[in-house]
Amino acid sequence: MRNYAGLFLASASLFCVSLLFCPFVLVAGTDIDIAEGETATVTAGTIANFTLGAGNHLDDLGSITAEEDSYLFEGVTSPVAVVVDSATGEVRFENVGTITATNTDGNACGILNNTAGVTIRVDGTATGTVTATGTKTAGTDQTYVQGFGGKRRDYTSKLIGSSFNINVYATSNGNEAAYAKGLRSGIVELTNLVGNIEARATSENKDANVSAIDCRTTGTFGTIFGDITSIAQSHNAAGVASEAIAAFGIYGATGISIETLDASSTITATAYSDTLNSLEGSTSFRNLTSYGLETWHGDININQLDGTINTSARSNTSTVATVKGICAREGDLTILNLSGTVRAIGDTVFAEDSTTTVYAIDAYDESATPTKGNLTLTSSGVIEAIAPRSSKAYAIFAGNVGDVTLLNGSKTTGQVVLMGDSSSLRLEKGATLTNTGNSALSYTLGTWVNGDVTNDGTIIVTGKNAVGVYVKDSGSTLTNTGTIKADGASSTAIWVNGGVATHSGSIITSNGATACNVDSGGEFVLSGSSTNSISGDVELDNGTLRVSNGKWTLSELNAQNDSTITVRNDKNTDSGSQLAIGKLSLHGSTINMNLSSPLLRSPLPSSTVAEHPEDANIVNIASFATSNQIDGHLVAGKNAILSLGTSSSQDAITAINDTGLWGASGASAVLYLGKPYTLTAGSSLHVDGTLTSTPATPTNPDATFGANSLLIINAKTIPEGGAAITSTSTARLTVDPGAYLQILRAAPGTIKVAEFAPNLTSGWSLSNIYMRNVLLYPESSSLLHSFTVTLGLYGSAAVFGAEGSTAKFLDDYTIAGMTGSLTSASERFMDSLLTSADSDAAYNVEKAANLA
Repeated sequence: MRNYAGLFLASASLFCVSLLFCPFVLVAGTDIDIAEGETATVTAGTIANFTLGAGNHLDDLGSITAEEDSYLFEGVTSPVAVVVDSATGEVRFENVGTITATNTDGNACGILNNTAGVTIRVDGTATGTVTATGTKTAGTDQTYVQGFGGKRRDYTSKLIGSSFNINVYATSNGNEAAYAKGLRSGIVELTNLVGNIEARATSENKDANVSAIDCRTTGTFGTIFGDITSIAQSHNAAGVASEAIAAFGIYGATGISIETLDASSTITATAYSDTLNSLEGSTSFRNLTSYGLETWHGDININQLDGTINTSARSNTSTVATVKGICAREGDLTILNLSGTVRAIGDTVFAEDSTTTVYAIDAYDESATPTKGNLTLTSSGVIEAIAPRSSKAYAIFAGNVGDVTLLNGSKTTGQVVLMGDSSSLRLEKGATLTNTGNSALSYTLGTWVNGDVTNDGTIIVTGKNAVGVYVKDSGSTLTNTGTIKADGASSTAIWVNGGVATHSGSIITSNGATACNVDSGGEFVLSGSSTNSISGDVELDNGTLRVSNGKWTLSELNAQNDSTITVRNDKNTDSGSQLAIGKLSLHGSTINMNLSSPLLRSPLPSSTVAEHPEDANIVNIASFATSNQIDGHLVAGKNAILSLGTSSSQDAITAINDTGLWGASGASAVLYLGKPYTLTAGSSLHVDGTLTSTPATPTNPDATFGANSLLIINAKTIPEGGAAITSTSTARLTVDPGAYLQILRAAPGTIKVAEFAPNLTSGWSLSNIYMRNVLLYPESSSLLHSFTVTLGLYGSAAVFGAEGSTAKFLDDYTIAGMTGSLTSASERFMDSLLTSADSDAAYNVEKAANLA
């Protein structure tokens, strides 16, 4: 066995001193071969120096073990197995062998590059293992352990096709820090890494800092096949506050470039702290940091990420922690193809008062004058950010412009925030984005993009205070053709804050979640080609809901602060838009129907009314927040049908067809009242078949029925002494001479249509009042404090030629006011009989007689 006391590759300046200890002096172009399996052992005070000039290389390193103190490393004489100390050029190792440096009381290093301008190069398929272990048992000195390389910015390490392993373990059992660096160099160039790099630092009472690969400037990597592991841990057994517990998988100060992270490779970074003493309340762990990949002042470029990046932080005491999978701190981040996994986790055992921020993918320029922070990402893989309790979890974060595409099969968990103007997020069909929310926050934003979001996939919102997509500011948009699911009492599927969200997909809510919240001038646009429904509340607060196409059903809609609901056809099709609302609260807001928009398919002009009423723009409101009180402004313009108090607009359409009035020259704006309603302060009605632009909002709860309007009321629902429409004493009823009125389920006698005392300026003319029952006719009207109509009875003898008991039966049936109730087959027959005077009289009478 040759005793080399470690392998020291020294500079020429040390040659004369080194010669006393050196059995070999190498000159330029010569090689030395330490046979594989041969062992060189370092003993205290014995140093063998080999001087290499440019172009020299070592064919093989066998088994070299550094014991005790052999070289000055990090200010302390320490075991160093191999030292490269060459003035110029490149030192090449074709095989690493087994390199071991162990110190039981301090620092240690495996292979050390100690000269500026020198490149250490490991060629080809070099195998072997470099292991460095340092333990400090007591005292106040730090423990610093390194596996391979040097710490200067101008030192270079090139690993080409290397399959050797690096293991570094640093432990401080005293009151100072432990540092572990696996591969460390000013510049790291790694073509193919097949072996594994593992670095661990454990500090009993102080800091722990770990980098598996530490690039003092840049790191350039071809294909990484091996595993890269960094674990930083502190126990705090003596109750001393730990200031920094940090783990970095790959760190590059000014840039990182990776061609491929192979599917077989895993990069792991874990920062962990706990307390072993009994006085947990007296300890404080601060600044846990865990990064898989990080640059400080440079860009990160990854062509293919097929492997796995796992980062995590864990503590059971008060903690401030930052966990990031991939982070370009003051640079741009580009990942062209992500098919693997990037995961960042803040462990759930964190204390209640901990502050944790978790990022899976982060590009954010933290400089005073930021110019970077741009993100380009295409993913078909898994991106996951999970944070505990009062923490925030960002799956994707860009401080400037982000261009993110989530492909079919991708699964993303956590918030997505792209802050720069003109950013873009696209979820393709089959992509899934999930935000779990956080019960300890007032709200947790989900997807927040200053630009465009396109979702053809699935966005899932679970837990309390979570938001699926947050559309921020006037320049931001959401186009949702996919599915957004929200589950939780305080969760929201879509939040539009000043931007525009266009929805034609599916929103599914459960457990009290809100479907959409629109505020600060934002707009929620519903555009579908068929029948669509949204469960959960839609909330408008100085926002707009616009139905531009399709048939939509909302379970509940709440509007306030001058919000607007607009229903019209913006798609130039030959059928209108429809909106059905289960429960509506307007709080003084406005529903505008069919205003300021071309209504029908080109080349039909906007003045053309739909051929059939079912093709008009239709709004159906089943109920208001307070039973029969209208608390906002309802405006129905040309080609619009507004139906109140029923679960379907079919009753209104049937009644309209009975009149035969529908059309541009008859009735082209309709209000159907399934029961009586009262206009409250801050409300109004405006129905006008000639109206094509938004009218001025009245200050009083007025009702206006313009030309070509039709009001349909159900007399059977009006209580004794009541009216179909009532308002306050300051309100005004205005009826155009060209307005129409239809009365359903009426009986002979007087019906109070509207009560607006004393401000009734006009009422409906008798010639424009239509009865569903052909046996009835409007006999007279009155405009004193209220508008009333007295109905007379033609009698079945006059209409049908009925006689005897048949005539009496039909007349009594009408007088009882039973027509129009269609709950049984017989009543439906009677209704059809008494609404059609043009039918064959003999046939009708015969049927009526049989019925009687």
